[in-house]
Amino acid sequence: GQSVEVRDRSPCIAAARVPRIMVVSAILVTAATADLFIQLMEDILDVLALKQLAGQCKVPAQGISNCSHTHADHHIPTRRMTFGYRVQTLYHLTPAGAAIKRAGKMLPGSCGTVGGGIYFCDSFADCKKKATRGTGWKVTARVLVGNAKEVHISQASAHDFARLQQEGFDSIRLIGRACGIEYVVFNSDQVELIAVEAAPA
Repeated sequence: GQSVEVRDRSPCIAAARVPRIMVVSAILVTAATADLFIQLMEDILDVLALKQLAGQCKVPAQGISNCSHTHADHHIPTRRMTFGYRVQTLYHLTPAGAAIKRAGKMLPGSCGTVGGGIYFCDSFADCKKKATRGTGWKVTARVLVGNAKEVHISQASAHDFARLQQEGFDSIRLIGRACGIEYVVFNSDQVELIAVEAAPA
């Protein structure tokens, strides 16, 4: 009989499949590239938002001197919404300096003239005027006071973070005290430590 040549067509089939595989691979690479691009844009927008909030305030490159944590651990202004951009270098006198150095941040207290916040003075001399427990530790910090609510000591009442947010403020500027002006914030993310050191006598 007549012989019939049977050819293996599998190489042809495999060859036909190659372009299809290449197309799928290209689509996957394009999708991954798009994800990376989107992430990059989000990071850029975060940086721009921080710069916009910072206004004219510059972050010290040296970070927290004499502390175990660096500037990279805490950023102000914060990544949340604030009602103002103002950042001031302020001072605090405390016996809890060692704990603050270990934690790398300050926590609001449980009570105070206008509530349980973190209290600062314009100068270290004013801190010493109001101190009741010796010299202790001197804390120097950049504080996001933002839009500060001015409160006279004669009209002082308890505040907290939620109340300030509802009223459209970031901090309290407490006036009328013999020791000078005090600033009070109720959230740790508004404080960037510059130095925590033994207070001079």
